[in-house]
Amino acid sequence: MNFLIILATGFIATGFMCLLLEFITKSKLANADMVRAIGSLYTGSYENALIPGLVIQFLSGMFFAFAYFMVMNFFFTPTLLSGILGGLIIGLFHGIVVGFALVITVAEHHPIAKFRKAGLTVASSHIAGHVIFGLTVGVIYAISKIQVIHSSFAYTF
Repeated sequence: MNFLIILATGFIATGFMCLLLEFITKSKLANADMVRAIGSLYTGSYENALIPGLVIQFLSGMFFAFAYFMVMNFFFTPTLLSGILGGLIIGLFHGIVVGFALVITVAEHHPIAKFRKAGLTVASSHIAGHVIFGLTVGVIYAISKIQVIHSSFAYTF
């Protein structure tokens, strides 16, 4: 596995996830501002939460991209379809776990009042964000496994 590809994948996938969650928040569909919610867990302040939240979110995304790559290497044949389906399945499972964790535990104990209320719309938003993360990782995973030249030369990206 090429670790630079995995790190870049995590960064790109996290960026797409953050954009979706920001869109959901700005559209007032749900309070899905995961970056500030995570950052304010550590700073105790909404105003000072953006930078720590971004750092934590993107580092976590890179870690999870590595985990997704490992799972897909173990369970899936590297094709575009299996990358897409694998990423969607893993992202859906990951999103359900995170969504329920937010609703059950994190929201009750969050230091900022605006993040203490988390219901089905917040959980659904995070599930959607993780599905986008998984889809992005799956597509890049599959593309990174495509062989450029004949298999006898065995060079893959």
